[in-house]
Amino acid sequence: MSFEQILEMVSALEGIEAVLFLDSTGEMIFSIGDQDSEKLQLVGAYQGILLNSISRIGMIREQTVITLGQQRSILTRHIKDGYFICVLFSPETHFALTHLRIQDACDSLAREL
Repeated sequence: MSFEQILEMVSALEGIEAVLFLDSTGEMIFSIGDQDSEKLQLVGAYQGILLNSISRIGMIREQTVITLGQQRSILTRHIKDGYFICVLFSPETHFALTHLRIQDACDSLAREL
């Protein structure tokens, strides 16, 4: 299955507003969502900076970082070799449920890389 198909499955989940697939520099490789493309690129870049900062202070890069907001939240997860995804989801959707729902997709993405 291609990474586009995997990300489309994630974007179809209830409460998901956008899904970004990014490289280690935060450069967007692929995105799905109703959000403005420029805003999604900024989200990806800042989340890439966040992951790199976490790794510099000695935390494991393979962790998931969740940013909770009033209008939407962002789940950022390292996949493999510096690649990561960002999942923007509605505040009504619990972050733990979102994390659980994307687990299989993250595993599939890691196998594709």
